Amino acid sequence: MEKVFCKTKSVIADHPKAGPLLDVEYIPDPRYSWEQVTAFLKREGLVLKFEGPGGTVTVRPVQVETATSLTDRPGILVGLGESDPERIPSGVRAWLEHSNCSLS
Repeated sequence: MEKVFCKTKSVIADHPKAGPLLDVEYIPDPRYSWEQVTAFLKREGLVLKFEGPGGTVTVRPVQVETATSLTDRPGILVGLGESDPERIPSGVRAWLEHSNCSLS
């Protein structure tokens, strides 16, 4: 597994340690179970990426957690830390991946 695809939703809370919590909708990949996705997201070094008007935008989250919504759909919460949540539009297709690349 190289990437976990998702769709950005909105900031739902402000966590004292993780900063603004961005709610993202997991886009299921039939090749992987939710348990495999959860294990992937627990590893260090994740970045959130999406295509912006000027190219790919990269955000390094402080924390990534899995969650289950009230409708029992799996989801992901991304703690943005010092990153400005205004940089991340709602409703865009994004992905989480492990990366050592420089930030945009």
